Amino acid sequence: MPKLDNRGVVTHALMLVILVVGVAAGVYLVKTPQILKTNAADTENSVMESIQGALTEVAFSNCTDSDEGRNPGTTGTIYLKGKKYNSDFCNFNDSPAFKNKKVLEYWCESPNSTVVKQEWIDCSGGCNNGACITASVTSPKTLFAYYYDWYSGSPPYLHWSDNNHTPPADLYSAYYPHLGPYDSGDINVIDQHMRWLKVAKVDVILVSFWGKDHQWSKEATIDKIINKAGQYGIKVAFMLEPKKAAEHLASIAYLVDRYGNNTAFYKVVRPTLYGKSTSPRPTFWIYQPMMAYQDSRITPDQIKADFRSKIDTLRGTAYDSIILIENTKEAMLTPDGPKYDLDQYHSDGMFNYDADIDYAGKTFAKSSNYIAAVQVAPGFDNRKAGGDIVIDRQKGQKYDSMWSEVARQKPEWVVVLSFNEWGEGTQIEPAKAYPANYLDYQGHYNYPGFISLAAYLWRTAYWVDQYKKD
Repeated sequence: MPKLDNRGVVTHALMLVILVVGVAAGVYLVKTPQILKTNAADTENSVMESIQGALTEVAFSNCTDSDEGRNPGTTGTIYLKGKKYNSDFCNFNDSPAFKNKKVLEYWCESPNSTVVKQEWIDCSGGCNNGACITASVTSPKTLFAYYYDWYSGSPPYLHWSDNNHTPPADLYSAYYPHLGPYDSGDINVIDQHMRWLKVAKVDVILVSFWGKDHQWSKEATIDKIINKAGQYGIKVAFMLEPKKAAEHLASIAYLVDRYGNNTAFYKVVRPTLYGKSTSPRPTFWIYQPMMAYQDSRITPDQIKADFRSKIDTLRGTAYDSIILIENTKEAMLTPDGPKYDLDQYHSDGMFNYDADIDYAGKTFAKSSNYIAAVQVAPGFDNRKAGGDIVIDRQKGQKYDSMWSEVARQKPEWVVVLSFNEWGEGTQIEPAKAYPANYLDYQGHYNYPGFISLAAYLWRTAYWVDQYKKD
């Protein structure tokens, strides 16, 4: 590929006050309060280190509030210079007549200050888990991203070596990660991921979960992920990979028991047709509900009945959760499409996992009775993982075409496919520039050379602003 020349002029205003400008003398990375300069001939690492300096400065500002200010409807945690200070809580020790009627809300005076403000706020609908219970039948507009924690950075190089590849040089991905074939349990990798997710303005990561003690869902790794996410104000939910209904219930009980009191564990008030609770509940997304039953001699209707009966047992218990079931893209794009499957599963909503979708001229399913999580994906390429499907990114146009409809129609929840599913080439995580025998992001959104590494993080942040704009 051609090397970066010095003729282009590229500007971009970032959420982190980073300005990238290509000029005749080189490429400048401008941040507050200092100017960093790199020459066009500098290495990929030197450029990323310059960007990382700005990210570090912002990520560990003096004061961070996970619910982003005075927000009594959401449980928040204050961090001072990256260390936990306090979390919002209800007046649970008051007399019975006044118990759980107020929330003590904490918020930062400003990101650059160490002054933490607090106020007792009345909750007309009651208080639960550090947040006022609201009467709203929909939740705030929220961006999720699929997050895969199944990689190992040394032999046997779990997933990196799939389809007979030989890491570290030869991976099962069409793209080569900027971090190389990393280990999902490496705390430095996790920290870097959270910084990048913060740049992209992701609210909640959906961690892939295969069950307790599974080699692709290590307890120690998930512990690190949820604790590190909390430091950056990012919430964590789980996508449950293919299992039978009873196994999913066991996973839900385990995850709620282990993480239910962690402020980074995502909970939201959202009553639905089959889940009428007005208390904050966690959410679990069930991927391919039929797959685990393929060896069983039961019909699809019997499978749905099994899920229906198991989900019904959660209602009104300590494990009551917002359950989303994967559905077809056709159902997602038909206003009445979800009702049949919702009735069959008794779930709270639905999502689809498909990069090959054209939203032009379509109307998203939307109702107070359920949640329809709409997906956006930059592209798809699973050839090195043994597949034969390619959905070209078109230098970012594919991603933009999906996001533009999301920004216009403003669905309740949106999910990015994905942050780091490298085998399917759907990732927005930075990929190495100028790799031998791999694709890269160079020229996407007109970003040249090494500056293109973070193109999809920045573009996601741009679209999040459009999506959440009133």
